[in-house]
Amino acid sequence: MNADPSLAARVVGVANSAMYRPGTAEVSSVHAAVTRIGTRQALEIAVQFAIAGCFRFPARHAELADGLWQHSIE
Repeated sequence: MNADPSLAARVVGVANSAMYRPGTAEVSSVHAAVTRIGTRQALEIAVQFAIAGCFRFPARHAELADGLWQHSIE
């Protein structure tokens, strides 16, 4: 995860979100972030990144892709 800066930033961002950080200090490392959110949540974030790359459509299909991505998230 440290090899992909955007993925690392997402994991750290989630760990510092209000859901995982009520009254605790911010984390700045991926290791601390994964410790806080858990390996399952970190894996789900990594899978989201991997799957998002599969849904690159021409501009005319952007609305369909956005709807499919939103459905996948929910």
